[in-house]
Amino acid sequence: MLNLIKTALRRQSRPGSFGFTSHPSLIAVLTLLLAVFLPLSLHAYDFQECKDCHTKSLAGDAAVSHRHSPFIQQNCGACHLASIEKAKPLALVKKGNIDWLAETGVAAPFHAFLLPASKLGDTLVVQLYGQAGEFTRRIIAIPSLVNLAAVEDSGKAPEVSEVRVLKVERRALISATIGWTTNTLADASVRYGTDDRTQTAGPGKRFARHHQVLLANLQSGQTYRFTVVSRDLFGRSTVAGPLTFSTAEPLTPTRQQERETLPGEGEKDAISINFKRCNADYLVELTLPQPASATIGKVGETRCLPDDEAHAGLSCGEAVAIKACLDCHRGHAHPLKVAPQKQATVIPPEFPTLSGGRITCSSCHEPHGSNNVNLMRKPTESELCASCHLKNK
Repeated sequence: MLNLIKTALRRQSRPGSFGFTSHPSLIAVLTLLLAVFLPLSLHAYDFQECKDCHTKSLAGDAAVSHRHSPFIQQNCGACHLASIEKAKPLALVKKGNIDWLAETGVAAPFHAFLLPASKLGDTLVVQLYGQAGEFTRRIIAIPSLVNLAAVEDSGKAPEVSEVRVLKVERRALISATIGWTTNTLADASVRYGTDDRTQTAGPGKRFARHHQVLLANLQSGQTYRFTVVSRDLFGRSTVAGPLTFSTAEPLTPTRQQERETLPGEGEKDAISINFKRCNADYLVELTLPQPASATIGKVGETRCLPDDEAHAGLSCGEAVAIKACLDCHRGHAHPLKVAPQKQATVIPPEFPTLSGGRITCSSCHEPHGSNNVNLMRKPTESELCASCHLKNK
């Protein structure tokens, strides 16, 4: 593409050739081509930078007896710049292709989730379930982690206050709900028991400042001792208690107490979804106009490269592990993008796959090189098959 641009520039400078001023459309086309392709040629194709971090692995790949021809030619772009047309997020959601990551067991006007960037793709799905049975779904593009504002760290463990027993219910089973407040975002768990507090409820994946934890399957007519534990986004924990409650009689909160249980964090008129950066993780904050429980998941392939400038423009996942291979190698003996369906099939952890354990070309073949023919991960085809298909062993 750059060669075509250079040729056009040379032609316009020859005597008798057409000029730019008489062909404004040509100016527009060349400007667009330069804007799109020149940055790629300056950054994405400079694979010499890879050696700065991957020196050891690249040296090992170069020492094997059978090497991939693009690797020998240092034509890294043949594979690492391959691209595929991504499925639209809405289509994936309609098909039910959602990888659920976290859910809340409590209806509240505010929820926060700490999600590892390594487990996310390009799109997040948030489903909300209101107390009156209403259902809301949001499909959101996940922003680049490096461009997000960082969560401020106070350097102190969370402060716990207002620990109380919110209610004790005697239905088919006996349960109790414990509530408390922290001065910063934290998770919630309760250690409890009639004697030595060896039972634990929580923590879930929800972070908040106002907390509720349900203790289920309690014994009738017993006095329980409990402590509450909250751990902040940076791993610091605070323990409060012990306190006690009895299951001899039910405890029902007043309407005023119910309103005060989860106050203040969800007073906006519309649903607000905010992203922040917490070290290598995403902090996703949901602020809701009314209390609701939430389930959060992702669609599309998991990001398989660091979200930073050094890897910007590079492909990964299906584009590199399947599309790049099929651009040159037309035939393949094993089905692709399929996951094991039988107990007799187990993919070893050293065989890379797509999300859900789906097979790719690089599951069986080393992409850079191997000491085995056809770049196989095992010396023979029978050994390779037996690695996953246990009945062949």
